[in-house]
Amino acid sequence: MTDMVERVARAMIAEETRMKETLAANLGPTFTCWMPTWETASEIYLVRARAAIAAMREPTEGMLMGGVTAMSAEMPGGKPVTSAVIYGQPGPVFQAMIDAALQEDKP
Repeated sequence: MTDMVERVARAMIAEETRMKETLAANLGPTFTCWMPTWETASEIYLVRARAAIAAMREPTEGMLMGGVTAMSAEMPGGKPVTSAVIYGQPGPVFQAMIDAALQEDKP
């Protein structure tokens, strides 16, 4: 497991717990349900986290444009040499970052 997969899994557990606590507070003592914890549910949530991260691998048009904007802002004067060169770069970079997040730890 990678740090990112674990981070997403823990966030999912925290959000589900928060949601169920809110329901319990609103519905009163008649509402009971299983509350996930890292100790009891990490395997389930690690699988879900990997699926969620993998679903993000193909960036949307908006994500690509956000990457173009960020890369342009980092260039001297904030002006790209050519937009074609920059436009093609965020997608593969983003995919490589997602791939790295999904890589199993290597011994």
